[in-house]
Amino acid sequence: LDWALGGAVDTAFMVAREPGLLRLDRDRVIRTLVTMSSVCGGDVLRLVEREPSLLLQDITVESGDSAERLVRAWQAGIASDRDSEWEARVEALGAYVGRHGDASVGFRDGDDPGLAKWARKLRADRVDGVMDAGQVEALERLGFQWDGGDAEWERWFTELREYRRRHGTAVVQPLGLDVSPVLMHWMSIQRVANRTGELSPGRLEKLQDLGFDFSGVDPIHA
Repeated sequence: LDWALGGAVDTAFMVAREPGLLRLDRDRVIRTLVTMSSVCGGDVLRLVEREPSLLLQDITVESGDSAERLVRAWQAGIASDRDSEWEARVEALGAYVGRHGDASVGFRDGDDPGLAKWARKLRADRVDGVMDAGQVEALERLGFQWDGGDAEWERWFTELREYRRRHGTAVVQPLGLDVSPVLMHWMSIQRVANRTGELSPGRLEKLQDLGFDFSGVDPIHA
């Protein structure tokens, strides 16, 4: 890997993030770099250092591909983001919603890394104004959150809602065998945010509707 990249990047850091790089043969790395450099020139080394998973993907350049669009995809760590791939990715996100109850892909252990990177790219694309209204509407129908912080909040709210479904209450017992300590910590944060006036009205209403227990003293607030 050092030889193929010419010693110009921190390959040790790249391998720490993507151990699969150690299994790549030199010729494949070179082919990928040549393909990418035909689009982005000398920026290719910076791109693969930032997103080393690109070297593990099948990078292709098709006739009609926009160089700017390809580079945006690579900056997000995905091989491409063509119109022909849109429906399949939306379908995959819809399946994720069906399994988990929200569209917060990337905030659970074991989430598909490619789908998670695509979700992060969507948020950046919305900020940069490169999404059309139809795409925005399709994602919002699935409950997609445009703010990453909101998506993470929704992920834990969904877990609390599932706890309530199983136990009939949103008052979580800290010694319960099926209670995530991370969920308990998240609940503490909600109580502190409520006490300090930092919990948004929308989040407060959702928690109240669920029967959230705002009483008690939390260690992180002591």
